[in-house]
Amino acid sequence: MFKANRVLFRTTNFFRITQCRSMENDFGILPMPKFDESQAEYYHPMSYSSPAICIPYTAENPEINGAVIEALSYYGRTIMLPAYYDRLLMGIVSRDEESKFCLDIIFDSVNFDLGTIYNFGGLRECFTQIISSGANMFASYYEKNEAKAKKELDNYINSYKDYIN
Repeated sequence: MFKANRVLFRTTNFFRITQCRSMENDFGILPMPKFDESQAEYYHPMSYSSPAICIPYTAENPEINGAVIEALSYYGRTIMLPAYYDRLLMGIVSRDEESKFCLDIIFDSVNFDLGTIYNFGGLRECFTQIISSGANMFASYYEKNEAKAKKELDNYINSYKDYIN
């Protein structure tokens, strides 16, 4: 709908921003707005489908595995991310100088939302389902799923407590 110029704003990830390059109309990249004037910082959640590297509990030489993963992370951050930012986002995708300022805000304020990553109670899809249905039903949707979300969150917290102990 965004590429067809039928909506004014679209929340998306950087992968999908690259798909907008083929649009004829100009577009800008904006940070998520602050809640109100009193909010000191911007917050930009990392995608819930972000890749992760895990080491099996039974792996031999976990220290070496950890060191390799740490080195890959370091070079990804210091070499790959700047190249992605400078060459793709700034060099190919964005079309205006204001987007550079906004991209700096976004990259400087990334966070990880466990509620989005683990989808407690299915609440991650709540807005998509509400918008798709065309109904104004947020309160009833939340009420229906709140107990399930709290139970799943408690189970998540307890699993970490069990792991630590």
